[in-house]
Amino acid sequence: MTSHDFGTTLNSTTFSEKTQLREIDNVLVAMDGLSDTALTMKQMFFDLKMKNETEKVECMRKVARFRDKLKRLADDVGHHIAEELDQLHQAENLQIQSKIEECESMFNAVEMSKDLTQVMETERFSPQIVHKVNAARQRCVEHKFALQKIHSQMNPVRYNLAIDRTVSEALTSLPGLIGKVEVSHKNGDEFDNFSSIAATTSVIQRDRTNSRSIGGTRIKRMNSTHAQKRYQIYPQQKDDQNEALVTSICVLNNNHFIALDRNNNRLLLIHQDGVIVSQFPFTSQLWGMTIVDSMTVAVTVPDNDKIVLVRVRHTNICAERLIKTTSICFGICAIDGFLVVTVKGGYVKIVTKAGEEVASIRHNHRGDLLFTDPQYVATNCQQNELYVSDYTLHTVTGLFLSGINIDARPKFIFRNNELKNPTGLCLDSAGNVYVCGYSTHNVLKLSGEGQLMFVLLTGVINPRTLAFSFNEDQLYVSVMSNNPGRSNQMQNVIEVYRV
Repeated sequence: MTSHDFGTTLNSTTFSEKTQLREIDNVLVAMDGLSDTALTMKQMFFDLKMKNETEKVECMRKVARFRDKLKRLADDVGHHIAEELDQLHQAENLQIQSKIEECESMFNAVEMSKDLTQVMETERFSPQIVHKVNAARQRCVEHKFALQKIHSQMNPVRYNLAIDRTVSEALTSLPGLIGKVEVSHKNGDEFDNFSSIAATTSVIQRDRTNSRSIGGTRIKRMNSTHAQKRYQIYPQQKDDQNEALVTSICVLNNNHFIALDRNNNRLLLIHQDGVIVSQFPFTSQLWGMTIVDSMTVAVTVPDNDKIVLVRVRHTNICAERLIKTTSICFGICAIDGFLVVTVKGGYVKIVTKAGEEVASIRHNHRGDLLFTDPQYVATNCQQNELYVSDYTLHTVTGLFLSGINIDARPKFIFRNNELKNPTGLCLDSAGNVYVCGYSTHNVLKLSGEGQLMFVLLTGVINPRTLAFSFNEDQLYVSVMSNNPGRSNQMQNVIEVYRV
């Protein structure tokens, strides 16, 4: 190699290294710039993140404040609405209460016309005027109960089984007996002749009867050759707020019977000798009752469209289950696994113990009306027949029953001048039907084929319900009678007859 060639090679090599060094320097400078940019961007990202966190916290605080403000506003609105509703409710209650008081005053004023008999004896008023006064009295009674029903609907009461059981346990846990029913064994002549029925005489001649006018109807006081009055049971107690009104009686097989006091909303467990063993209060007005099994009775509560199953074990009474119905039920009886009820609107229905309707009847097979105001219903021992009393049509209707199917072709329809406004009815083991004539003031005995056998009792004032003792030697009848402690004042009693 020559010197010229070596110098050329050295010069090229030196130039290449310088170029690379320069490029390296440029790369290092660029990297420094990128590093600064990266740091700057990282700082900016950090600042942005902190700003976002601050804004997020502030936003959450604003949301929380808004939520609290909205809640306070909702609470204020709720309190305001509740206050307005309470004021409106109180005003309506006062208005309804004033109407009820006004109606009661009217009713009490009309009730003073009970000395209508004396006035009629002086012939100062004609029978037409007397009829108009009695009709006005009846309208006042209906208006009063209508207002009370409106008031109960405005203040709906729901059953609380826990409270009912607590009350029942408190009542039944008291030492000794709650009270003793007054039992009178006086002769009928010692009572006022307005409600007297001979207690020990088995046969009384018709020409020796007393009479008195009730609601324009002359009521003869006589005993029956078919029944002998033994004594009276007074279900009224000193602490009762209302006059007792027994609308249903069920006899148990342990020398006890249960009486349903509709006015005081309670069940009374009474020994046959007249001792109140226990009682069970309800929160709404009751109507009818039937025995479901040896320890359970079913009670209808028309105001709340419910049937309550009540268990009676020894001397303890407690509510067991509520049955919600789709109709307003009154009278009731039990068949195998089902309940038969009379319903407002003129129906007789069969419902399950869950309240589901499985059968209904109102018309016969020709489309004619069978019922308009069915009151009480009963079945025979074989549970293949039903017997229904209709208050408005003045009838007792027998129906064939096959399982849960009601035959629209009635067995019979009993109608007679001896029976007006029938209410409670019951059957004996032979299938004979006993029915109360509320307005005819008597008790009739019908055969199972719907034929009048005889008038069992006469002169009993407004009989409402009746039941046989377990061995059918005694008959319990809920009637009106004079209050021995108050002159010219009637009260509900249970009269016991030997049949």
